[in-house]
Amino acid sequence: MFNFKPTPIGISCTYDKADERLKNTVDIHVAYAGRGILRKKICHKTVSVTEAEKAVIESIAMRLFLEHKKIIKTIMKEDGKVTLQGVIAVDLQK
Repeated sequence: MFNFKPTPIGISCTYDKADERLKNTVDIHVAYAGRGILRKKICHKTVSVTEAEKAVIESIAMRLFLEHKKIIKTIMKEDGKVTLQGVIAVDLQK
């Protein structure tokens, strides 16, 4: 199919042991493309992570954005709504 080798990117954040962000949790709502028979369906899930984990996740997302600025597409609709669509390539083979 595709002929590429994955290159991992590491992102880390360092906190003091007593930092509250390591304990405080936040809920994140995620919309994502389904897998398998649900491939064309948009799935939704809410996950609970610590504030520290959220910071790492946001850093990874920003790294992807900086590398591939064209991943965000703005679609203006006739009904006055605006859709922001993000597209990245992921390896789904297991």
